[in-house]
Amino acid sequence: MVGLPARGKSYISYKIVTYLRWRGFKADLFNVGKSRREKSTAPQDQSFFDATNIDAKQQREELAMGVLSELLSWLSAGGDVAVFDATNTTNERRESVAKFCKKRSPLLNVVFVESICDDPDVLEANYIEKATHSPDYKLLPLDVAIEDLRKRIINYEKVYEPIDTDVYSYIKLINLSAKIICNKIFGGMAQNITSFLMSIHIQPRPIYLVRAGHVKGADENKPYHKRFQLLDSQTVIKDEIHIPYTLPLDSRLDIRGQIFSSILSEFMMQKCQDYWDKHNELWEYIKDYLQIQSDQEYVS
Repeated sequence: MVGLPARGKSYISYKIVTYLRWRGFKADLFNVGKSRREKSTAPQDQSFFDATNIDAKQQREELAMGVLSELLSWLSAGGDVAVFDATNTTNERRESVAKFCKKRSPLLNVVFVESICDDPDVLEANYIEKATHSPDYKLLPLDVAIEDLRKRIINYEKVYEPIDTDVYSYIKLINLSAKIICNKIFGGMAQNITSFLMSIHIQPRPIYLVRAGHVKGADENKPYHKRFQLLDSQTVIKDEIHIPYTLPLDSRLDIRGQIFSSILSEFMMQKCQDYWDKHNELWEYIKDYLQIQSDQEYVS
């Protein structure tokens, strides 16, 4: 990962790891901030992140390389993808990371994911979220935490160098997935991650699970199908499941199916209208489009 604090790096890292695990890969997250807090013996305010603080800078470098070493050992033990969650805000740090990885294994692929955010409203919300929930600020009042966080970000901004070389493989996320820039993304894994990042979002969205409507010719009296499970090298009947009917794809809805489809249509239209009430212009366009489609179907 690459980016200033409060730009969603940890959120993106967590999402990538969760997605890859869901796909069946061995993926894990290695967070430098977590390691820093575990090994810290005293509170670390914004001065710890000041580049002119030589002692603190050396400690941060040692911590980062230590976590990276743990990450590489995990990969060597059979891991598929590891996410190195740190700021990595300078060209020098990113070069060190790339060399450290290639030294461990020339075949290891490194992809930098840079999160850039310049939306003032989003940044302000991120600051409040981080100041409220980050373990770094759990003992501080919110206003004090936000003030310290702003100073920490200023320290990082003084030395921050966006990725500007095409030597490395990288993905730039600008305001999450509003704009994405890719460079040298090779291989199935990197392409899968890129595709996932193109669809990542933070808005809550409902998921509706709907059964198919009843169709003509449905035979609900078909026999049960047995489901089997292999236990101790012996096939035994686990339980029984009922598959009501199997029909061709061109089957037509019967009267019950038509009533269901009509009610479902009304339900979804109402849900869409409730959602798009905040976007009146777009909703009017959609309604006009649906009306045209409906008129055309009536004529045909």
